[in-house]
Amino acid sequence: MTRAKVSVIARLQKLLNAVEDNADGFPDVQTHKETLRNALARVDQAQSRRTAHRAEAQSATQEIEVMLGVAKEAASRLQAAALLVLGRRNAELSRFQVKPLR
Repeated sequence: MTRAKVSVIARLQKLLNAVEDNADGFPDVQTHKETLRNALARVDQAQSRRTAHRAEAQSATQEIEVMLGVAKEAASRLQAAALLVLGRRNAELSRFQVKPLR
């Protein structure tokens, strides 16, 4: 969240606190106070979701990188097995993305 938004939220929270501390002096503002309280709560919830999604996306990216490494290693081993079974000069190696010797 940007500093400007943090500053706005802090000012709004401070205003809400001031109104709640002086509830006797502001009896006719209950609706506005509840609206402000609810809006600030929704901002907090949205920020929490945003943070969770960012963490989830980062975690997913890391998992993708790890699993791609595992997949590449498995593919390399399969290609080596194809070489071992078929031999270096077999044209069938191209099906396994291995160039045969000519």
